[in-house]
Amino acid sequence: KIFYLTMLLEQHEEHNQDLRAEIKNLRARIINKSSTAVKKGVKKAVNEFGKKQKRSSPLGLEEAPVNDVKALAEKTDSSVDIESRIVYLSKKGGNDLGLVVNITEDSSVIVSQVNPGGTSGQMGGMEEGDEIVSVNGRRLKGDSIHSDYDFIMKLQGKIILEVRKNPEKALLPKTQYAL
Repeated sequence: KIFYLTMLLEQHEEHNQDLRAEIKNLRARIINKSSTAVKKGVKKAVNEFGKKQKRSSPLGLEEAPVNDVKALAEKTDSSVDIESRIVYLSKKGGNDLGLVVNITEDSSVIVSQVNPGGTSGQMGGMEEGDEIVSVNGRRLKGDSIHSDYDFIMKLQGKIILEVRKNPEKALLPKTQYAL
């Protein structure tokens, strides 16, 4: 039974890596297009990711079926940061995201810990040192962490995180919060 579950988990991880690579390749191709073309490309990539996840998640995990990405596509412009990536999570009940974040002096929100048993750890995609730029299209600002915290804790169902690697900011002085 453990062997079978381990195999399913490995298949799920490989599947997610393939999908992330597809989205990264699409971003690289569309980065030089006009603002409208970029918005369409991002929306298409996000929708495709959602369809594939819903259709073939080997563990049967309920990943975000990303149908409503208007906020994400609307804020995307021709200056898309190719280092940014989108992470999809699905939050149920009173569960938290399984993250500990630090707020740096410049108000960036940096992941300092990913709980392997939490939502983020089980669904993958988040790593220590990631900067969380936005949640469901809402930009995070560490100076308003209490309202951001309340917003995130009240979320249920599909959650779309825009994150980017930011190793320099991970070393800045900070205040810590659990999400």
